[in-house]
Amino acid sequence: MIKAAIFDLDSTLIKTHQIKKNIFGFIKVISGLDEEAALDIYKSARNQGDKIDFSLASLKKELKNSLKNFDEKKWADFVGSLNRVDKNLIIAGAEKIIGFLRDNNIPVYILTLGVADWQN
Repeated sequence: MIKAAIFDLDSTLIKTHQIKKNIFGFIKVISGLDEEAALDIYKSARNQGDKIDFSLASLKKELKNSLKNFDEKKWADFVGSLNRVDKNLIIAGAEKIIGFLRDNNIPVYILTLGVADWQN
């Protein structure tokens, strides 16, 4: 009998590399910067002292600090696109197994540890 299930979020349940690629693409579009400069903005947004902690709030703050003309409408559109469910970002079978566990009242725990090498 299954008592609980623990999953790693990144590349187990969702395609986190695609999400990261979408974030870099947005940074490049809103800033007009090349990929290296966009990566620098991303790194600045997610580095919180000695830990890696990315959030949309930290990205927005970094973009506002880095750009002369931060476009609130483009930001709102970007956040809206992230909030829409994109079934293409879900790993095949993940939705089915989570549904099975939920339907059988089996607790599900999802974690993401973040590997420093992958973050760069």
